[in-house]
Amino acid sequence: MASFRYRALTAAGQMTTGDVEGANRAAAVRALEAMGLVPVDITEGRAGGQRSGEARASERPSGGTSVFGVSAAMVTQFTRELATLVSAGQTLAWSLETLAQDETMGRLGGIINQLLGEVKSGKSFTDALSQHPKLFPRSYLGMVRAGEATGALDSALLELAALREREERTRAKLIGAMTYPILLAVVAIGSLLVLLTVVVPQFEPLFADAGASLPASTQVTLAVARFVEVYGIPMVVGLGILIVLLVAATRQESSARVFHRILLRLPLIGGIARARATAQTTRVMGSLLAGGVELPQALQLTRDVVGNRAVGVSLDRALSGVRQGRPLWMCLNDGGLLAPQAIRLCRIGEETGRLGMTLQQAASWFETRLEERIQRILSIMEPLIVVTLGVTVAGVVLSILAAVLAVNDLAGVR
Repeated sequence: MASFRYRALTAAGQMTTGDVEGANRAAAVRALEAMGLVPVDITEGRAGGQRSGEARASERPSGGTSVFGVSAAMVTQFTRELATLVSAGQTLAWSLETLAQDETMGRLGGIINQLLGEVKSGKSFTDALSQHPKLFPRSYLGMVRAGEATGALDSALLELAALREREERTRAKLIGAMTYPILLAVVAIGSLLVLLTVVVPQFEPLFADAGASLPASTQVTLAVARFVEVYGIPMVVGLGILIVLLVAATRQESSARVFHRILLRLPLIGGIARARATAQTTRVMGSLLAGGVELPQALQLTRDVVGNRAVGVSLDRALSGVRQGRPLWMCLNDGGLLAPQAIRLCRIGEETGRLGMTLQQAASWFETRLEERIQRILSIMEPLIVVTLGVTVAGVVLSILAAVLAVNDLAGVR
């Protein structure tokens, strides 16, 4: 039997927490319902009611922008719990009031109170959310607006929560996968710099005093060491300035379009960038369409959300084509930036009348492929970095040993 930590509502509408045991999550939910509780959040824990490391990690801020101490993960938590309450048949105002009193919401509780005040004053939930654009982007508002218009706000919120959770999981996996290779590369470069700037210069006076003709490998090593010693700091500063300038340029719309288009065509990296852009485009658009958003509006919202600005321009052109009556798959194919497999699936979705569901399935497929491709590249990068470092260090050491042997041979002759 597993132990589950839960947060649930009592019959009186009070929030309560505790532990419940069950064979699985579904059994734990049934046990809570048998006690007359409405589950809001259930997390599997270890023995003794302690949460697992994975569960605790999921509660930490997992990247994304933060506004006044409110992280993207907190907004996702708010969306999930609001969807749970509304799906349980509670009114939107009551659900917002309940979440505003929840201490785990932190600073987001104040914003929820503001949303509650707007809703009670007669504004729609979408209009209330639009007052906080940094927390609730246009795609978020689009799905909520569609849910309110169709009377299916609970379904729209559930879809939103699932969309944000997938995006955060993907981001966390990418960051986690890249951490070790980057750390390994930093250590490798640092080791080489220490070797060239500290160890090798110790031998140069010895070789100069001996007057021996040094091997070519030693001369190359000493020349590289002198170059790093003289120009190392200026090169690091220049590289830092270049990176800052590139980041600043990518924040300009025109420069970002050019940079992102080049990125899609680079060897190795381009395949990852294309898969990422395709997965993000199909996931957002599929979720919007499944949530009841019309195709033109879904295209417009996806264009504003997708990270690759070159793909955003392609979607903008596709929007014009769709408004002229052309099929979506044909408009996307003209752009030539999304993966061909996604275009084919889009065509099937349009022909079968299940475009939203088909795009979501395509997104899942591309997200899986993206993870697999990154893992394959990392599995090659890690040993490559280690071997390169080993060969380079061995080359430096052997060049120094060759010079030492040459000096000893000269001394023996004398």
